[in-house]
Amino acid sequence: MDECVLAVEYVADELNRPKDLSSLFLDYLKSIQRRCRVAKRNFYLKLAASNHPVIRKKGVEGLVSLEHLTEDDFSYIWRNLKPEAAVYIARMKEADCRLFAPPPPLPLHFAENNSEDLLIEVLRELPVHQKDDCVRYFTELALKHGASLAVDEQRDVHGLDGLDFNRLPQLLPKEKREFLLLNAVHGHSKREDGAQTLMERGILQLLQKMVTQLPNQDHVKHISCKVLANLALIPTCREEIHRSGWIGLLARLQRSDSLLVNLPAMKALINLEYGQPGCVRLHDGIYIFHPPFRESRTFAADLVFVHGLNGGAFKTWRQKDPDTPCCDFEQTMCWPRDWLAEDLPLVRMIGVDYESYLSQWAPICPYDSDKRSQAPRAEAILSSLVEAGLGSRPIVWISHSMGGLLVKRMLLLARDHPQFRSVFDRTLGIIFFSTPHRGSYVASLSSQMRYLLIPSIEVLELINNSSELLKLNQDFAALIGQRQLASLSFGELRKTHLSRRIHFEMVPLDSSDPGFGQFIPLDTNHRDVCKPRDKSNFIYVKTLSFIKSLFSQ
Repeated sequence: MDECVLAVEYVADELNRPKDLSSLFLDYLKSIQRRCRVAKRNFYLKLAASNHPVIRKKGVEGLVSLEHLTEDDFSYIWRNLKPEAAVYIARMKEADCRLFAPPPPLPLHFAENNSEDLLIEVLRELPVHQKDDCVRYFTELALKHGASLAVDEQRDVHGLDGLDFNRLPQLLPKEKREFLLLNAVHGHSKREDGAQTLMERGILQLLQKMVTQLPNQDHVKHISCKVLANLALIPTCREEIHRSGWIGLLARLQRSDSLLVNLPAMKALINLEYGQPGCVRLHDGIYIFHPPFRESRTFAADLVFVHGLNGGAFKTWRQKDPDTPCCDFEQTMCWPRDWLAEDLPLVRMIGVDYESYLSQWAPICPYDSDKRSQAPRAEAILSSLVEAGLGSRPIVWISHSMGGLLVKRMLLLARDHPQFRSVFDRTLGIIFFSTPHRGSYVASLSSQMRYLLIPSIEVLELINNSSELLKLNQDFAALIGQRQLASLSFGELRKTHLSRRIHFEMVPLDSSDPGFGQFIPLDTNHRDVCKPRDKSNFIYVKTLSFIKSLFSQ
């Protein structure tokens, strides 16, 4: 149709004739164009409103494919788009963010008051969880320090879920207060009664205000999206999330360059679809590295990445830092997502994220020491992975440090429990990066260091040659023989710099070698053993080769 309009204009110009007739013809053609566009728009909207998933899919794909839409068209679409269709579109890479409803104006009370005071106000109105001591503990801590947090710059203060203050870019005291308050809100969002109260107190609008007014604060976006991901699992919250304009905001955040932002934003959108055919549920600590957007292709296998002590899904799997700064050095914060996805495009990649600390000085809940030990933690992670769809296709596990011990416990658990059995049956192999199969010297620091650190539960469970770890390795070796599972283990030859003066052998070779499968010692330290320099690095090449060999069987 556009070609017809251009042709008429060209002929009229060339012949130098009066344009009365040609203008009428042009107006007629444009009118037809407009009618066709509106007809297509309305037709696809009708299909997108269908309860039949196949018909709805045709509708949303048609809407995304429309060209030359006007602002009136976009406005008409988002006013008439059902929540299910809007979420489907938000997860499409080709989606235009103008297809989503913009946020409504903030309530006057929210607009006139600062975010920190509003967070304190919301937390004070939340129910006291007698059955969840940790939620109550962190809420009281946040309220106590919300107005004025005393900051000790010399102290190593860690955040939650793999984030820590020392690795965030120079957070100011005000931002640390926001961090405490937001994490308390996040704790309440895990419980349905707390989530409902948060919704009633306008948490969607408050978080929206913080995200839009603090565009450079990734930690605010990170925790806000985690809260949204929890709220999205509650069916009664989804309609309000749609009306509040959060779907469009999540679609934009999903396209962020920051891993801290795009992973939880994508997770929230995935959870908004929970209950639809083929959709999964992502609990706290479970993230999808790949695919980053909706895929029509069928995935053939799953890779599961489990970090170790003091690690995280957002930092453990980054590329090794360059030895010398270079202007053209492009760093990846997640080599599974940026590199493996290119070499294994039809493999879904899941990142596990959990809290673990070297020291009791970290803000650890004093009431959950039993949950932080390996056995209950492994069961909780395994249960969440099953709800994320693990066990429906072949699996390869990739673990670092203590994460390898958790994988061993998960597979032993899956073998013995029917609800997890599919995970055991579908597992093809495991990669261990410096896993302390027989313990670590980090649990045997000098008395002076132990006094300063006050070792955490996680560290105390890594005592060298403990009977618990030796039995775990013996049981898992029997499992390896039973299933004939493939395993590849890497060890470290260099000491790790814990500080300027303290260099420590984290996992000795006699511990990182499990006694089964292939074992390769590497000339690197504990931190960098799972961080390849680039795609040509031996660590990456060997890892990729091992995975491909399993999937080709």
